[in-house]
Amino acid sequence: MNTTLKIKNIVWTGILPNIEFDRYFFVKNNIFNESEILPNSQFGRIGTTQLFTTKYYLSSNIIANPTPGVPPINHLVLNSIDPSIKDDLINEKMISIIKSGEIIECTGLGINFNWFITLDFEETSHEIGKSFFYSNEIKLISRFFNTEDAEYGIYVSKDFKNSRLKLDVKPIIYQAIADPSVKNRGFNFAFNFHFDIVNKNDYSEVIEILKKYNDFKEESELIISIYK
Repeated sequence: MNTTLKIKNIVWTGILPNIEFDRYFFVKNNIFNESEILPNSQFGRIGTTQLFTTKYYLSSNIIANPTPGVPPINHLVLNSIDPSIKDDLINEKMISIIKSGEIIECTGLGINFNWFITLDFEETSHEIGKSFFYSNEIKLISRFFNTEDAEYGIYVSKDFKNSRLKLDVKPIIYQAIADPSVKNRGFNFAFNFHFDIVNKNDYSEVIEILKKYNDFKEESELIISIYK
């Protein structure tokens, strides 16, 4: 088996101020320099920005608010292009964006890590999944899913450092990047550290969470390490 960090992102949810995420905003505030910003980036007002750099992908999306008279909800998502880079400064980039834009009205924050376990050729997701998650003590599984074609995963959650850690593990089939005709089998361990933001008056609570980013990353590494 091979374990790889495939997705690493930070998701901010709330109401963005009336600012433009244009090229000038990111360069002026020393978030990214001109040489880092790639030509396929698209800039516009809230909800239309797609920023591609050599290390990150930033998108802003609008979600309609069902409550009449209430502004729409915005999603601001910062992704790492290469999640395997250990000295990634994704949290510091998000802090710079929030401070530079004076982004205050945050309702939720998510720090996410998706670890993929890729199986060796001779291994099957049924066999490995059963070794990971099967238990005779769980009647639902032992009575109804103890079959040769059964696949196994798990969902668990707990509190961790003022967040709610939600871990969803599922068997997956995905294409190999080098050769799309090759289908890899494995498991996706999707870690979501979710924060309900209490302080809506300034961005101090969000900044303090992002400063502790490595604590959440290390917790995901510790959990996935038992399967290496």
